[in-house]
Amino acid sequence: MCFLSELSNCRHQLESHRRQLTQTEQTCADLRRRDADTRESLAAKDAQIAVLRTRLDEADRDLAAKTKLLSDLGSTQDRFSFMFLFDEARKLLLLMLMMTTTTVCCQYVSK
Repeated sequence: MCFLSELSNCRHQLESHRRQLTQTEQTCADLRRRDADTRESLAAKDAQIAVLRTRLDEADRDLAAKTKLLSDLGSTQDRFSFMFLFDEARKLLLLMLMMTTTTVCCQYVSK
């Protein structure tokens, strides 16, 4: 009888260990799924970061090009302003020359 009781006790322990093993295997499987999902999510984030870095590089290059264009346009505007002022000064000198010539001619004719 002692043998049967011990056998029954061993069977109960065996069933208890089997249940624990089943729960542990389920927990491990769940953790593996979570790990796989996390790794997949991380890979997607890495891909997004790569895309954002590329866009940032493109934006930096575009900004540098536009900054250079603005600088070039500022230089061009300065040249045009100088040319305009030079042209106005030239017209003023011509007008003064014409007035002086007219005054000299008028004085010459009146003598």
